[in-house]
Amino acid sequence: MGDEIRLQLKVVAQLREDDSDTVQHDLWAAGVVLYILLCGYPPFYGDTPFGIYQRILDGEFLLDRSMNIKYQCENIIKKLLIQDRTKRLGSRKGSIEIEKHKYFHLVNWETTYAMQTKPPWQ
Repeated sequence: MGDEIRLQLKVVAQLREDDSDTVQHDLWAAGVVLYILLCGYPPFYGDTPFGIYQRILDGEFLLDRSMNIKYQCENIIKKLLIQDRTKRLGSRKGSIEIEKHKYFHLVNWETTYAMQTKPPWQ
């Protein structure tokens, strides 16, 4: 599985070399990483590296319904993995658009940026 993950993030790195809009690629990569953290495997799959690459280009991925993923989490992943980068979450208002997403509704961004937020396990 490590090779599949490396391939998906390598695609982002290659796109960054061809394009100056690196923020959009970083947002897409954040969607890939969030998906992996949630599901334990990458969002795009295929039998070969080319198959994985084709899925990435097509934007085809599924979230496992049996995992009971909360709507807010599913929604932010879908919005970060939108192929059209002009419609991707964060493309219009930057980080403010992401901060206001329902997934982060419990986050106090002022204390977070000031590094005063206590982890929930403390």
